[in-house]
Amino acid sequence: MILTLVRRGLILVAAVVALAVPLEHGEQAAPTQTADVEVLVVLDRTRSMAAYDYDGDKPRWDGVKQDLEDLTTALPGARFGLVTFGSTAHLDLPFTTDANAFESAVDTTIVEPVLYAKGSRADRPLSLVLATLERAEKANPDERRFVVFLGDGENTDDQGEQESYEEVAKHISGGAVLGYGTEEGGKMPEADDLGRSEGWVYDYDSGTDAVSHADLHNLGTIADQLGVPLDHRTAPGGVDDIAAGFKADYSLDSDEQRPAKVDFVWVAGLVLALLVLWELFVVWRAVWTTRSVLQPRRAGGKR
Repeated sequence: MILTLVRRGLILVAAVVALAVPLEHGEQAAPTQTADVEVLVVLDRTRSMAAYDYDGDKPRWDGVKQDLEDLTTALPGARFGLVTFGSTAHLDLPFTTDANAFESAVDTTIVEPVLYAKGSRADRPLSLVLATLERAEKANPDERRFVVFLGDGENTDDQGEQESYEEVAKHISGGAVLGYGTEEGGKMPEADDLGRSEGWVYDYDSGTDAVSHADLHNLGTIADQLGVPLDHRTAPGGVDDIAAGFKADYSLDSDEQRPAKVDFVWVAGLVLALLVLWELFVVWRAVWTTRSVLQPRRAGGKR
């Protein structure tokens, strides 16, 4: 009786461990595919990037999110960095080969709320972009660097002539300028989630809903200064072709291996299987014994 209780208790424990408890111990080497490129994404998050004139009648921000997801997929193993700019510029993510970290940084980036918007300038992140690239050159001198600028090119903060991106061109092997929005423009939602429920940003000077107009000419100027092509993004798709221009070379990195946990949950599963087989054997033996006892004894072929 005690042995039966112990056996069934062990079955219960093994089942809980196998199903609910991750058994991990130590680390093992996991070779990773790496690319010889570093891609610095420079992302405009000013309120105008919420304007509804992308792919028909969608926010420009929808296009940004989809394009960056596609870019990450098209360049596995590349090192990505993220600079964002609105009222100020920030290095949100230093260069990393962790695609999940980059995707998470993009996912958590939001268009600047209306209350904090102070006008846009496409050259606002310039000094930070230069500083980031210069640090990367010192850390990884053999890597090739690319800049991908995503924005609408609109300048609403009139503080003099826009500074040139020509100095950045000296530090990169290429890249792209991805432009969003139309010259006809689109209205910008008030809501932080970019929905229409709270109406549109209001222009008190004109007495009407504010309209953001993409400045494709300015985006073309930035592209020329960087020495990269301009791609006017009006709908999803085509990012693979842009990434193909980066000509990344891939290799299996065996020297710098990413740690990977060794999963021993199969041990609990094996123990559970053995205990269940034991239990089935005991039940089968009990049934057989009971059947033997209850079967009529025969003597001389008759009862």
